[in-house]
This record gives sequence, structure tokens and C-alpha cells, in this order.
Amino acid sequence: MTRLRRAALCCAAALLLTGCSGAPDTSDYPVLASAVAAANEAGNKQVSFLMQFTFGEEKTTMLFAQGEYTVGTENGYALSGKMAQTVLGASVTVEFCYADGWYGYVLDGNAIRREQTEESLRSGFLFSDAFLFDESDVTSMTRSSGDAGSGIYELKIGGDHTARLVELLGEDIYALSQLSKPDKSKTQATDLVCGYTVAADGRLTGRTLSYTLSLYDTPPYVPGVEPDYEDYHLELQITMRMQYAYDGVQPPELPDMNEYETVSG
Repeated sequence: MTRLRRAALCCAAALLLTGCSGAPDTSDYPVLASAVAAANEAGNKQVSFLMQFTFGEEKTTMLFAQGEYTVGTENGYALSGKMAQTVLGASVTVEFCYADGWYGYVLDGNAIRREQTEESLRSGFLFSDAFLFDESDVTSMTRSSGDAGSGIYELKIGGDHTARLVELLGEDIYALSQLSKPDKSKTQATDLVCGYTVAADGRLTGRTLSYTLSLYDTPPYVPGVEPDYEDYHLELQITMRMQYAYDGVQPPELPDMNEYETVSG
């Protein structure tokens, strides 16, 4: 084998070993940042959503929710909407609204309202602003072409974002998972992937969020026996999708929540 050929093979081997170790191409990150900011600053908009939590090898559905709501900001933050929700096989339809510091909902004919700050309401996924993880957390970023010149972006996210993702879900995730005494210190979110669809005019029209959430219950104490935590482990696959419409959207139609039953908490 000639020296030249040997050198070429060595270079090829080096590329195979090191070709994936470079920094990801995030040159389009400012495009996403601009689209996300504009979506959050938009006045009236309609948001369609889907949430699904599955578990086990059979991908059993724990929760499935789908619906839409309208947001208005002309006279303070307000919204109204409706969703169908299935929790472990039990289905309900919920109408909901928010205005002037009150969150109201109608479930099984019962109209209920409670005081809630706008910040608290918008800290959960359903009503959260669109967001981006820091560019430094992006480990992979790809772009493909969609309809009418739109761009579809997929971002794989590194780092530990468990606290933020649990906040988006809410602490009710532990009760929903039927854990009797959850060990929250062991909760871990992994395999985080975010998706964004940006129209040709630069507006955000859709986003997705998917990840795996590991939850642990606390095993009973048995003297002299080391518990097998895997027996108390629940792994959820979380999928969330949002779509946005802006043109021609009218302010939300709000019911008179003064007629609703007031509850605390």
C-alpha cells in the first residue's frame, strides 16, 4: 500500500470517528426566536392543542386531551375554550375561561370558578407562552420544508430540564400517576425534543414537545432488605402539540363568571 493511500485511509477513519463531534448548526435559531417572540406578543389568537401521556410497552394511554381556545389581550389577558379529555379511560368535556384574575370551568353541568393569577395560569403547558430552550442546550437542529414555504424545525435538547418540565405539567402529575408517596428527588426528564413550524412570513404556526418522564414511588421499608426501585418506577412518554392561528380571530367570548360557584385553591 502506498504512503499516499495509507494517509487517505487514515484521514477517512479520522472523519468517521470525529465527524459527529462538532457543534450543531444552529444558524436558524434567531429565526425561531423571532417567531416565538412574535407569537407571544400577538393580540387575538386561536390555539389548538393536543396532549397525550402513555406508559408501558403497550403504550397505554394515561391521559389524552384535545381542544382549542381563543386568547385576547386588548383589555387584559383573557381566554375561553373547550376540550375533550380522557383519563385512564374516563372521558369528560370541559369548557374553560379566564378573565380578571378568575379561572372558571364547566364540568358535568357544574360551573366553578377560583381566583388565579395570570402568571400562575400561564406557568402550565396548556396556557403557557411559546418558548425556546437556550441555544447552548441544543445538541441537534434540523430543518425541512413544509407547505407554502414553511420551515419545520426539530431541536434535540441536552441538559437537565426536569424542574421546568414538571412545572409545565403541574404537581398533579404525581396524583394522576397514582403514586402513593412519590419520591420527587428521583423524577427525571430525558430524550427532550422540540419542534417548531414557521410560516413563510416568519410567524409561528405550530410547536411540539416530547420527552420521557421517569417517576418513582417510595417503596415500603423492610428491615435488612434493599428495595428494588425499578419495581416502583413509572416511565411516561409525554407528547404535546400546539397550533396557532392569528388572522381574523375575534376576542374570546366570556361567560358571566359571577354566576359560577366560587371555590378556593
